[in-house]
Amino acid sequence: MQRKARCARLYVESLESRQLFAVTVFDVDTDGDQDVVANELGVFAE
Repeated sequence: MQRKARCARLYVESLESRQLFAVTVFDVDTDGDQDVVANELGVFAE
């Protein structure tokens, strides 16, 4: 059985006075493979 770790990566960018963000959730197993679980995109409220 391979052990998996759940990780999240956050990316934020300012674009035309708005803050955009992207969150990627992924699992990493023991041999280094990454399986994406979820992707979320959005804009921070002003």
